[in-house]
Amino acid sequence: MKNILLLTILLLSSGIYAQQTKNDSIKPQRQYFKMYYVYPHGIGNNVLAKANKGDYGLGFAFTFVDYRNFQLNGGIKYLQFNITDKSLSTTADNTKMSSVYAEVSYKIPVISKLTINPQLSFGSQDVNLGGGPFNVFGDSKGRQSGVVFGGGFDVDYELDEHVKVFVGGLYSLTRVHTNTAAQYKDFYNKLGQINITAGLKF
Repeated sequence: MKNILLLTILLLSSGIYAQQTKNDSIKPQRQYFKMYYVYPHGIGNNVLAKANKGDYGLGFAFTFVDYRNFQLNGGIKYLQFNITDKSLSTTADNTKMSSVYAEVSYKIPVISKLTINPQLSFGSQDVNLGGGPFNVFGDSKGRQSGVVFGGGFDVDYELDEHVKVFVGGLYSLTRVHTNTAAQYKDFYNKLGQINITAGLKF
């Protein structure tokens, strides 16, 4: 009986150690900075989707807190759309959207070197019709400021101990204020879009 009990304890200890070793082997590395390219696409019944076509975007983010599998990031993002229907928008050639945001993400290791990261974000956004990014460089046909909410995920793959490559998708909703008739407020004030992203994490 004592031999059976001892054998059972040894087997359980071996199993626990093996499971711990497996979890440690796929522990996601820490992240401090990411840079990425964005393809923006307006969706829904709003002026961004109906009168604009996505052109390109760029983003950068820094990690301020990395605790267990949670991360708190802060970043900036710039998006550009080409205006395709000036009767619904303005005489400018493009719509530029610049944001400063905070993001909370959670790292879910899948297999060695591969991690899925669900994320939620909130920030301040400027919408500039013509002109330049962040309301500088060039004349603008109109400017608006509002808030942006986002939710999505990215999937990253570890190239080495310092660099990861990632792709992702994000839905965001921007709320601005436009002086227009009541029946058109949602069309001009609620701007929905999908962002497809690809970039590097360090």
